[in-house]
Amino acid sequence: MPLIDEYINHKIEALGLNITKVSSGVSYYTIMYKIASGELSPDKFLIDTILQRIGIERFDLEWYIPHDEYTLYENRTKVMQLIKNNQLGDAEKIISQYDQKNKLHNLHKQFKLYATALIAEQKGEPPQTLVTLYKDVISETVPEFEKVQLKDLLLSKAEVCFILEYAYHLKSVDYDKSIQLYLEMLKFFDCPTTSIWIKSIYYQTVITNLENYYISQSEDAKLIELCDKAIVCFRRRYLFGELTVVLKIKMNATKRINKIDNDYPQMESWYNTIVGIYEEHGVTIKFDTKYKLYKWENTYCVADVIKDRRTMLGLSQAKLAKDICTTQTVFRAENRKCNPHQATTKLLLQKLGLIGDLCVDRVPYVDLETLNLDLKIRREFVKQNYKTVNKELEQLTNKVDMTDKNNIQCIGHKVKIIEFRNEDITTEQYYEYLIEALGLTANIENILQKPREIHLSYNELELIANIILALDIMKKHEEALKWLKILEQYVDKTNWEILSIDRYIYFANIITSIYGNVGKFDWSNSGSYETLVPALNNNSWQGLSTTIYGLGWNIRQEVEIVQNRTMTQEEQKKYIDIMKTVYILSEIAGNTNRQHKIKQLIRPQTLGHNHHG
Repeated sequence: MPLIDEYINHKIEALGLNITKVSSGVSYYTIMYKIASGELSPDKFLIDTILQRIGIERFDLEWYIPHDEYTLYENRTKVMQLIKNNQLGDAEKIISQYDQKNKLHNLHKQFKLYATALIAEQKGEPPQTLVTLYKDVISETVPEFEKVQLKDLLLSKAEVCFILEYAYHLKSVDYDKSIQLYLEMLKFFDCPTTSIWIKSIYYQTVITNLENYYISQSEDAKLIELCDKAIVCFRRRYLFGELTVVLKIKMNATKRINKIDNDYPQMESWYNTIVGIYEEHGVTIKFDTKYKLYKWENTYCVADVIKDRRTMLGLSQAKLAKDICTTQTVFRAENRKCNPHQATTKLLLQKLGLIGDLCVDRVPYVDLETLNLDLKIRREFVKQNYKTVNKELEQLTNKVDMTDKNNIQCIGHKVKIIEFRNEDITTEQYYEYLIEALGLTANIENILQKPREIHLSYNELELIANIILALDIMKKHEEALKWLKILEQYVDKTNWEILSIDRYIYFANIITSIYGNVGKFDWSNSGSYETLVPALNNNSWQGLSTTIYGLGWNIRQEVEIVQNRTMTQEEQKKYIDIMKTVYILSEIAGNTNRQHKIKQLIRPQTLGHNHHG
C-alpha cells in the first residue's frame, strides 16, 4: 500500500514529527508492518485516525473493505443511529456482540466506550458520571490527555469530539477547568497539524461554549477576532449552518461594543439568507456530528464489488477465477464466506476493470511528486481554471503510463476537456471519446440494462455524467434522458449513503438541469427540492447554489421560452429573489464567476444585502 504509506511518512517528516508521537495510543506501526507484508488488509479505521492526526484534509480515495471489517463498520454506524433515535436497548445489544473478546485494536474498544457514554447521556445520567465515562473514552487512545496541553498533542476528528463532549459535561462539575479546556482547544486549532476540516467542524462548538466567558471578561473584541477565524474555515468548507451560529455571535458582540461598520450589513445578509433557506425547506439547523463520527464515504465491501462488477462485465464466476484462484473462492468471497488473500483480491479487482489496490486514488499510484501534481490539477479543474493547467497537465501525461485504462479515463479525460473548451474538438468528438473511455473498463450494454445491479468507479461515474452533458449540448435529448435514468437509478440505489454528500449534490444537479433543459420543469424542480432537504439536514452546502440557481432558471425558461411571454410581476419577483439568494451564496463561497453571471441576469440594484425571500 505505497500510496498511503509514503504519503503518511512524507507528511510526518515534513512536520518534523516521528512515528512514535503520531501513533501514540494506537498500534499503528505494528499493524502497518503487517499490512505491508500482506498479513493484513489496509485498516481504514486506523489509517483515517493517523491521517487526521497529521492534518491531512479529507483524502478523496476509494476503499474496498473485506466483508468482516465492513460488517464492523455497518454495526458502528447502526449503533450511532440507534442511539440518536433513542433506541437504546437495540444499540446495547449490538455493542454487547461487537468484538466480544476484545481481539481488535483499541479504536474498536474506544468505539464501545463512546457508545456507552452516549447511551448514558441519553438516559440522563448526572454530569459527573458522564465526565468519568468520557475521560475513559479519551484515555483509550490519548494517554497524555490532561498531562500535557492540547496543543502538544496530535488528535483525530473523533478524539477532538470526545474532548469537547468531556468539556461540555465538565462545565457542570468544574466550570473553570472546562473553560480552560476550551481555551486550550483554540490553541490546538492554531497548530500546523490541525486541518481546516477539523477546525471547520468544531470551531462553532468551542465558540458557542466560550461566548458567555468572553462576555463576562469584557473581551468582545477577542470574541470577534475568534469568530473571524472560524468564518474563514466555514466558508472554505461550505459549512454554512455553522456559519450562521458564529455570524450571530459576532453580530451580537459588534452591537455590544458599538462597532457596527460597513461589514455589518453583509453579515446580516449572509445570516438571513442562510437561515431563510433552512426555514423555507422546513429544516432545523442542527449539529449532530457526534453521531456521524464513524460514517465513511466512498467505501465498499469487496464481496459486493466483486459480484456487482462481474454482473456488469457479464463474467461467470469461473471465467473471473480463471488463472487467479478457484471458482469456489470467488463464490465464497461474493457470499461473505471468506476473504481472499490481498494478492488474490488485487488480481480479481484488476480483472474487473479496477485499479486493484484496496485503497486507491483515481489513477494508479506512481510517486508523491506525481500525486501532488495530479492533485494540483484537480483543484484547478474544480475552479474551472482550465487555461492555467496546460503545462502541468502535459507534465503529468509524461510522468504516467497513458496506455493504462484508468489514466485514460481520468487524466486523458482532462486533456479532452481542455481541447473541447478550446474548440479544438467538436462536441461529437468529445462524446465519442467519453463512450470509448467508458468502454475500456465497463460493459456499456449492461450499464444501461442493470444500473441497480452494478458497481461503478469514480472515473466511470464522471464519464457517464459528462456523456449526459455532451448529449444535452448536441440536443440529443432522448439519448440524454436514457443515460440520465441510468445515473438516477444508480445514485438512488445507494440511498445517499455510500458516496460523499457533495457528489450526490453534483449528480443530482446534473439530473435536474437536464430535466429543465428538455422542458420537464416539474421533474426538475421536484428533484432540486429533494436535493436541498437531505443536503441541508447534513449541513452540506457545496453545490447548493447551483441547485437553487436551477429553480430560478426554470421559472424564466418556462415563461419566456416555452410559453413565449414576459414574466408577470409576481414571477419576476420570485425569479429575482432566487437569483439574489444565489448571488449571496456565491459571495459567501467566494465564487466570483457565478456572481458575475448573476449580475448579467438581473439588475445590479437588486443585489443589495437584504433578507432572503
